Amino acid sequence: MGKIIGISGFSGSGKTSLIDKLISIFKEKGLTVAVIKHSVSGLKFGGRDTDRFISRKADCVAGIFGEGILIYKREQVGLKDLLKKMNKYDVVLIEGFKYEEFPKIFILKGQGEKDEMEFLKHYKKDIIGFAGKKELNINNLFIKGPMFSHEGKPYIMYFDKNLPFFDRDDGEKIAEFIINEM
Repeated sequence: MGKIIGISGFSGSGKTSLIDKLISIFKEKGLTVAVIKHSVSGLKFGGRDTDRFISRKADCVAGIFGEGILIYKREQVGLKDLLKKMNKYDVVLIEGFKYEEFPKIFILKGQGEKDEMEFLKHYKKDIIGFAGKKELNINNLFIKGPMFSHEGKPYIMYFDKNLPFFDRDDGEKIAEFIINEM
């Protein structure tokens, strides 16, 4: 099994943009990449016809195009079951699923927004790093930063742990962390 890393955060934090950058970086390095997206509102399959077939409750709809296939299958599958099917990829990026257990980088939206702080109080064990805007500055009882180590590396103090902090637009540094530290 390759490296599995979640990119989690609240809506509008920049998860999709970061994953888009990471895919390009990993592909340039010759790695195979899979993405699993958590979508509460559903995914667009593409095209009026295929969407119409899905809305009519077809059990399976497949689309064949130039270099691949897309398959929509109507079935309940858990994240762990889906990950078992992704074992041939070098990197599996998971967007969302912030309540599930797997290593994740959490993207901070703002300066300690209430919904983020409430979440971070209760779901601390799987977070292995943070990303956010360069100018982010949080000073809460259990999360502070970013601060800088004596080597000049930014980090966030999260409860009793110091976790790396990345500019959410710096896909190169985040990719390097995923490749070398996981």
